Amino acid sequence: MKWLAALLLIAAPAVAQAQTVTIARGEAVTLTQDDGGVWGVDRKAAPDATPDEASTAAKFVRGDMNDAVGPNVKPIPADPNAPPPMPQKGKLRLHFVKTPGADQSMLVIENGYDRGMVYRATIRVGDRSGSTDVCLVMPGRLGYEHWPYAIDALVLSDIRLVPWKDGDPVPCE
Repeated sequence: MKWLAALLLIAAPAVAQAQTVTIARGEAVTLTQDDGGVWGVDRKAAPDATPDEASTAAKFVRGDMNDAVGPNVKPIPADPNAPPPMPQKGKLRLHFVKTPGADQSMLVIENGYDRGMVYRATIRVGDRSGSTDVCLVMPGRLGYEHWPYAIDALVLSDIRLVPWKDGDPVPCE
């Protein structure tokens, strides 16, 4: 019985840590979920912005998306010259980058799962932090979150996959 208690104490922190991920600006993180629902984390430096990311960032920097705040979702018009990548099946890929052309911050999430991805986010700037609104990332699609200022890191928590189908609302919290 003591070995079971010791095993639970060892396993519990791993589960808690797998559900919360800190991503620094300039970093890329790939999450994969095992059969037990635990997220595996692989991190590296963020790659250069793709043409799609640069095009999307320009829309944010110009103010084209200013009304997409809080619970307001706004589709990002596709750029025929910069098609978005297809998310890799069975992975959540996150890139947290400085927007090209301005010292602003953008989180790009590629959802390669067949369910929606929801999470909570806390912004870190220096020694200050605070929560921010984020929206569900639809299955098999990209999601973008933008902040018009420099952010050092984001703490993503309560990362979950939830049922979602075309026509369902896109909740933001």
